[in-house]
Amino acid sequence: MELAVVILSIKLYSALVNLSLRPNIYEELLAEQQMLIDKYSSATNAITMDVIDQMVLLDAYLKESIRYSPTSTLMPRACVRDIVLSNGVTIKKNQYVGVNIHAYNRTAEAYGTKPSTFDYKRHIRLGTTLLHSEADAAIWGIGTAACPSKLYTIYTMKLIMALVIRNFRVKHKSLLGNHGYVNTNPLNDSIFYDIKSKHELVFQIRN
Repeated sequence: MELAVVILSIKLYSALVNLSLRPNIYEELLAEQQMLIDKYSSATNAITMDVIDQMVLLDAYLKESIRYSPTSTLMPRACVRDIVLSNGVTIKKNQYVGVNIHAYNRTAEAYGTKPSTFDYKRHIRLGTTLLHSEADAAIWGIGTAACPSKLYTIYTMKLIMALVIRNFRVKHKSLLGNHGYVNTNPLNDSIFYDIKSKHELVFQIRN
């Protein structure tokens, strides 16, 4: 459960920062929430798990945010003996190896055209969701080693983001001064940020 809390907090942070930089996506996610509010209007306007399951755009957005803002290395493992790779490189006993998930997440083979562009609808086209358990969801682990708190984390993340979108407009102050950001390619929206930088987010109450 501790790992689930860590993943939840870090990925929510990334999702909020990414959303604050893309007001057009916010409007699309808000429209989906408004549609669900209209469809399931009630005195309490409760967000049930059934309602969360119908948040297709939000699911795809969160999956793209996780893909776009990963840790640099995933699943570090210590070698118990010397291993010689096919390219001749030797990994010595007790050395650590890991998956370069940042590089993998930007391969066209895995994510289609323009993998360095933030395009959350790619996951709808690919037919994958946050519950997907293949290589593109390695953050949760794969197979029998999958995180037992995966379902809890996904539903909690979607619930919190749905509540934020329904009640607030999230804006990033650095858009005016580009503090802490490097726009490597403004033509394809390839915005990367340093997670160690301070990001001032403004939450404006929706009328």
